[in-house]
Amino acid sequence: MTGWWRRNAVALGVLVVVLPATFVTVASQESAQRGGASHDVFVALGESVKYAGATVGPAQAEINDDPAAPRGTRVVAVTVEIDPDPTNPIACLSPQLHEVGGLQRAWNERSVELNRGFDEDITSCSSEESLPYSLRLEYVVPEDATGPFTVDVNSVEGWPDLARLRVEP
Repeated sequence: MTGWWRRNAVALGVLVVVLPATFVTVASQESAQRGGASHDVFVALGESVKYAGATVGPAQAEINDDPAAPRGTRVVAVTVEIDPDPTNPIACLSPQLHEVGGLQRAWNERSVELNRGFDEDITSCSSEESLPYSLRLEYVVPEDATGPFTVDVNSVEGWPDLARLRVEP
């Protein structure tokens, strides 16, 4: 070994260990943020699916120009029908809205930011509901987002699957 290699052997050894470890750490974090592996159950426009013991869908959407929304945005209002199994009701967080084409962006439900009341609409599946109900969801999207979209209903009971319902305003 020449003098340079010998003087820098420790630093090179650390580099050989740290670079792969960094790659593995970043890759595992990305996978964890996406919730790990999932199997999307695609649901056609106007259709429903049996998911986590409940009938999910159909879903419908409309685009509104809402004065409560920030300038340069519009509101996509989505309704998803949920018919739970009375013996084992489904629980889920507020579904995400995904743009099917174009930039393939995603948005979270924003009823609270639009100054809607907490008790007015149901925005997530409740394990306490055993009768059919409707999720009423509002998403603030840029003006250039026109659809079609999908709404992802994701439940612990249905993991790793998720129901991806197509909606077109």
